[in-house]
Amino acid sequence: MKKLGLALALFFVCTQVLALLHMAEHGFEEHEHKGHTCSIYLAGEQSQYCASERPVAVSRLDFVLGSISFFVQTATHSQDFFSVSPRAPPVFLLS
Repeated sequence: MKKLGLALALFFVCTQVLALLHMAEHGFEEHEHKGHTCSIYLAGEQSQYCASERPVAVSRLDFVLGSISFFVQTATHSQDFFSVSPRAPPVFLLS
């Protein structure tokens, strides 16, 4: 388990270094790799148009999942669910 954690941390650091090197070479300008527009550039361009002016309200939904009746006893299970925002940043960062 410790080796897996170290491998994931190393992978994350390597990914960050490669992204930094890519940014240092190309910046925010439009560029191509092997004849195709860079997907990192496209993701950055599209994220400008997805920004919301105000945070998305999160509503609390209550669901009762089921009820089983035995001879005299009744077992009921309920669980709370929170709806999520369909885009970044995560809802817990907005507060």
